[in-house]
Amino acid sequence: MANRSGSDLFELAEQLHEALVRGDAAAGKQLMRMLPQLEEIASEGRADVQALVAGLYLERLREPEKAYRLFVASAKAGHPAGQRGLGSMLANGIGVERDLDAARELFESAALSGDLFALFNLAMMYLQGAGVEQDEVKGQEFLRRAADEGLPAANAVLGDQFAAQQDFAQARVHYGVAASGGVSRVIYTLAEWYRDGVGGPVDKVQAVRWFLKLLDFGDGDGVHGAISLARSMSDQEIRMAAQLVDRSAEAEALIRVARK
Repeated sequence: MANRSGSDLFELAEQLHEALVRGDAAAGKQLMRMLPQLEEIASEGRADVQALVAGLYLERLREPEKAYRLFVASAKAGHPAGQRGLGSMLANGIGVERDLDAARELFESAALSGDLFALFNLAMMYLQGAGVEQDEVKGQEFLRRAADEGLPAANAVLGDQFAAQQDFAQARVHYGVAASGGVSRVIYTLAEWYRDGVGGPVDKVQAVRWFLKLLDFGDGDGVHGAISLARSMSDQEIRMAAQLVDRSAEAEALIRVARK
């Protein structure tokens, strides 16, 4: 029963972490309330929970020493998330001396186990020649594999590449996957492209959707864009856009402002 309870808790924690990445601040608060229970399970040696807790120490609490210890324990147990997390700390010199060779080996091991984030990290190492001989072909192969599997970060980089080549249709597709997965840096651009018809037809509903999505990340820069578009949209269209990002209350506020 204890194991089942621990597994259920971990499953919920993973779901909350995924929601947090997509910009759900409430999920982050709930996750932090669960941290003491997760720490207890991690102390019992569960490698998956160790990796998750280590990530919270690193990303939310800014405690790299605690994160490092748990990532090491998880990586030694062969868990891909632990290997990838430890690799990231070593690759970037976060709380430890930078070691690109060790980071690459950890990413390779995690990628072989199917970890898409590790595959993406390897792709960037080869594309940039960081700790390895630069290899555009191998880097692009890894990047496309990660993107094809739906990894948001990989799709964001592919979107950048297509945009640089002025293939805006492909860039818009990849930015859409990235934005849906919580890569906030592409969201404003995506909203503007839907508004202006870059890479495809004008779609005001999608434009307002993404302008409002920025609010999930504490970014109000899209509000003015949403208001401007709302003036030329029907109430139904505005509500549809807001529903796509669970912002029904904002829809009514937009309608009030737009009809003044």
